[in-house]
Amino acid sequence: MMDYYSEFPAPPNYKVIHEVSLELYKKYPQDTLNVEMLKLQKYIKQSLEDMGGHSRLGSYTGYIVFGKHDLIQRTLAKIRTCSKEQSPLEEYLKVDTDSNMSASNGGNGFLPPIGSKRLDPPIKHNLPSEKS
Repeated sequence: MMDYYSEFPAPPNYKVIHEVSLELYKKYPQDTLNVEMLKLQKYIKQSLEDMGGHSRLGSYTGYIVFGKHDLIQRTLAKIRTCSKEQSPLEEYLKVDTDSNMSASNGGNGFLPPIGSKRLDPPIKHNLPSEKS
């Protein structure tokens, strides 16, 4: 049966990228959890070009037996190296632990401090008192 499929060419690029991206999301969720689909497809396309392009996948049998696995491993390596580098947005959104909002200064890291360590005085409302 595999000999029969060796006479067919490997699937087209778009199908290879789609199959590999689905398999990566299924088998390696810890690595692909924070990677958007378009970025993952870009990594797969770059890995395919690093392998030598679509022509290096050979026949359909060669793609299933060797090419797909190699492409997955190369893409995983690319994801892991790129995920170690922090994006500028993540750096910007990082919580500053030395600020006056931190737990060491009376806050819990997200809310302003309560009581005597407040930075601004509490607002007093002049509400009419209830008469019985």
